[in-house]
Amino acid sequence: GLNEIGVIFSGGLDSSYLALLLKEISDNIPLKIRLYAVGAEGSKDVEAAIYASKFLNLDLEIFEVTEEEIRQALPEVVKAIGDDNLMKVGVGLTTYFATRMVARDEIKVAISGQGADELFGGYKRYLQSFVDGTLNYDLRVDMSNMYHVNLERDDACSMLNSVELRLPFLDKKLVELVLNIPDNKKIVSMHDDMRKSFLRKLAFEEGLDYEIAYRPKKAAQYGAGIDKILRKKILKDTDISQYLG
Repeated sequence: GLNEIGVIFSGGLDSSYLALLLKEISDNIPLKIRLYAVGAEGSKDVEAAIYASKFLNLDLEIFEVTEEEIRQALPEVVKAIGDDNLMKVGVGLTTYFATRMVARDEIKVAISGQGADELFGGYKRYLQSFVDGTLNYDLRVDMSNMYHVNLERDDACSMLNSVELRLPFLDKKLVELVLNIPDNKKIVSMHDDMRKSFLRKLAFEEGLDYEIAYRPKKAAQYGAGIDKILRKKILKDTDISQYLG
């Protein structure tokens, strides 16, 4: 039978590059690839995901986030994460909603772009590391702390839907290879608004559209519009720490 695989998809560089590589793999082995995007109506992630899915010519499913959906999912997600930190909850909700779509399509495995920012220097704070000359050290520290900071959270949220997350960017051989690439291939100057230049160049050369390969990074919880709903609506009348149980 056909192997089906889901991709947690924002239309940004990391998830689009993975989808592109999966597409190349599917030329040789039977693989059905489906993309899953999460976002509030009109959010940047949803627009980018639609654009990128058309470019890649892959099926896209979108979960439209509403205040009501977040209120329903919050108790379960906060409890699973074991933390009421807003940023973690925002990203956790994204993972939860995406893997819930994957599970409903009876797909067991979802691919995620987690790790690309830590590995290739995607976050804005790495500009300071670059200036201080500590970039490679800071990337290594973040990679070694990643499990507690991000992966545990995502794993807990996908497990609520019995979906297994696979993270190609955290492949051991790749991590060892990339951590040894010089700093200035990852960030090119203190004014490098794009960052991750090495990965962008690779993706572009592999055939990703310029518009996607060089799309500036938006943090997941902002790009999806979840953070805004949490702050503006839900926190007004809800103390989410009550869900920690």
